[in-house]
Amino acid sequence: MALALIFLLFFLIFLGINYWHSHFSCDSVEYLDSSVNVTVSSLPMLGFTTETDSLKFGKISPQGGVRREVFVTHSTPAKLRIEMESEFASWIDIDPAETDLIAGESKSVAFVLNVPAAALPGDYSGRVKFCFLEK
Repeated sequence: MALALIFLLFFLIFLGINYWHSHFSCDSVEYLDSSVNVTVSSLPMLGFTTETDSLKFGKISPQGGVRREVFVTHSTPAKLRIEMESEFASWIDIDPAETDLIAGESKSVAFVLNVPAAALPGDYSGRVKFCFLEK
C-alpha cells in the first residue's frame, strides 16, 4: 500500500511539472513596447500611428476603440502565447492569444483596444510578451 502511494505521489509530481512547463514556461521570449494616450476632447480622437517597431495605439478618447495587427514568425515549430504586461492590459483583447506556429510561418495577431468611459486622461505604457514554447 505504501509503495502504491509513493508511486501515485511521484506520478502527480511528474504531471504537475509537465503541466507547469507546457503552460508557464517559455523557451524564448520577445517583447514589443506598447502605449496609448487617452485624451478627452470635444471631438472623438482616433488613434493613428505608422510605427512598426512598437504597438502604439495613438490618441484615443474614452469609449473609443482601435485595432492593430502584428505578424509573428518563428524559425522553428512553436506554441505561441501572447500576453499584455501593461497598466491598460484589461482594455485589450488579443486574437488569438495562443496559437501554434509552423517553422517560418507568419501569423496575424489582432490587438483590439477599447478605452473605458471612466479612463483618466494621460499616457499609458507597457509591453506585449510573446512566449514561444518550441515543439
